[in-house]
Formats: sequence, structure tokens, C-alpha cells
Amino acid sequence: MLSLICANPIAGLLLGQELLVANVSPWLWLVVGLGLLGTSFSLGLWLGRRPVAGGDDSVQAREVLQHLSQLAAGMEGDYSNYQRLMRSVSAEVERMGETADTSALRQMLDELNVRNRELKIKLSGMQAELDGKAQEVQTLVSESRTDALTGLPNRRCFNENIEQRTKELGRYGGELSFVILDVDHFKKFNDTYGHLLGDEVLRKVAEVMQVTVRDSDIPFRLGGEEFAVLMPAVGLLEAGRGAERLRQAIEQCRVDYEGQSLRVTASFGVTQVAAGDHAETVVERADQALYAAKEASRNAVWLWENNQYRPLIKTKNGVPAGMKASADSLRESLLAAIDPS
Repeated sequence: MLSLICANPIAGLLLGQELLVANVSPWLWLVVGLGLLGTSFSLGLWLGRRPVAGGDDSVQAREVLQHLSQLAAGMEGDYSNYQRLMRSVSAEVERMGETADTSALRQMLDELNVRNRELKIKLSGMQAELDGKAQEVQTLVSESRTDALTGLPNRRCFNENIEQRTKELGRYGGELSFVILDVDHFKKFNDTYGHLLGDEVLRKVAEVMQVTVRDSDIPFRLGGEEFAVLMPAVGLLEAGRGAERLRQAIEQCRVDYEGQSLRVTASFGVTQVAAGDHAETVVERADQALYAAKEASRNAVWLWENNQYRPLIKTKNGVPAGMKASADSLRESLLAAIDPS
């Protein structure tokens, strides 16, 4: 083919001019194809890790995958036609001699030029559509790991996070602690003031968590009125002190309702995470400390240490501070009932 082009400068000039433009398309096809492949792979991987009984986001994800498949099929068909035309041009050049009429080649090159422009327009539209679908995928993946009410990472994100971090503990060592907290008397908020107020309480707690925990800590909403914090590079006692700071911050916050300023408190359970721990066992240990805090006084931090729970803060006589405060409050109420004056 090279010798024929050299022998026929007109054919070489025409073909070279058109291929200079036409050669852009295969590279663009490659970019779009890789984009389709990457987006489809990411979405397929995410979709495959979902539970079998998926929700609306799972249906939407499958619709995005189907659309991407259709884009890929259309791209394959258009590019196949484009390649066939290129082969026809090449074959026509091979058949030409030094004195051959170039009109047929000119006609084919004109067609090639038109087809190239059409493909470039299609590619531009497809690239824009692919960018939109990629954004949809990113949104779906983000939403699947985010609690819609509070904006915190959800239980699924917690399970994935702690699994990864326990593997890192086994590989590199270090410390990791887990804090679980439960809003005190949350049912009372819902029953007395309504679920909208209950939602506001949850949002308020989430806001306090986000501004109180360290930058390296990761707050979660596990579900209902239950929240959690993963504290990397922190031992049990330091995690307990961090939980106490959070407890005090929540205790200071107020939720306004019809002229009332409602007080919010939470109870905490803290445990240290070991290499090889599973999410369920970590939550179970912290839960036992949390239940002990609820039983003792509420609005307190309890630790799980050496297979038993204990309060973070004790009074001089050994009675947890929160329990003493509750006892004092109950005593004052009884005295007031006995002697109203």
C-alpha cells in the first residue's frame, strides 16, 4: 500500500488528510470503552456485594448497568462499521495503479469523512452520558453506605470498616477501640412529642458527634437511637475518656419544641477491638457495658474490660457518679412528696 501511495501522490494526499482526522476516533473509542468498562465493573462489584433482597437502590443500579450495556453494544456496532469502511478504503488504494482514476477513492474518502464526523458527534454525546452514569454510580454507592436521616455512615459501612481495620490490626499491630451509645428515653421523645421530634433528636446527636470526636474517629448510626464511634490508635481508657467528652457534649445540647428546651442524654459502652474480632462480637461486648450503664443510671460511660464491665468514673465510696446523682434526685423527689412545704 505504501508503494502505491508513493506512486500516486494525489491518493496519498487525500488518504493522509482524511486519516489524520479519522485516527482520532479509535483513541476516543478506547477512552469511552475503558470508561464503560470501569464504571460497569465498579457498579457490578458493588451490586454483587449487596444482600440478595436488595431495595430500590439495587433496582436502580441494575437499570444503570443495563443502560451501560446498551451503550457498549451501540459502540461496538458503530465501530465495526467504521472499521469495515476503513478496510474498504485500504483495499481500494491497493487496487489503484499509477494512472488509476482517483474519483472512486475520493468518493470513499468523502464518505469516510462524513462517517468520521458522525462518530465524533456520537462519541461526544456518549462521553457526556457516560459521565452522567458514572455520577449516578458514585451517588448510589455513597447512599448505600450513608444513613439518610443523619448523614452519618450506616451499619453496613461500619461492618465493612471494622472488618478491614481488624485485618490491619493483625497485620500491622496497633490499637483500636469501639464506642456504642444509645439515646436515653428515646421512646419517650417519640411517644410524647411525636416522631418528627424524635428525628430531630437523632440529627442533633449526630451533629454533636461530628464536631466532638477526633478527626481520625469515625462516627456511625447503627440504627434506631443507637450510634457508634470507631477510634483508631486508641486504647480502652483513652477511648473511655473520649466517650466521656462526647457524653458531656450531648448532655449540653438542647432540642427546642413549642417553647420548651428539651434535654438529651445518652449512655455509652466502650470496648477495645482485637485482631480477628468480628463486628458482631465487638458490638456484643460494648452492648453489655452499655446495658450496665442503662441499668445503673443512664447518662454514663461504662467499659468492657477483662470480660467484665465497670463504670469509667466512680465516686470515692465506689458508687458510680451517675448512679449517685440518680439516687440523690430520687431522694429529693421523695422528700418533696412527703413534705410539699
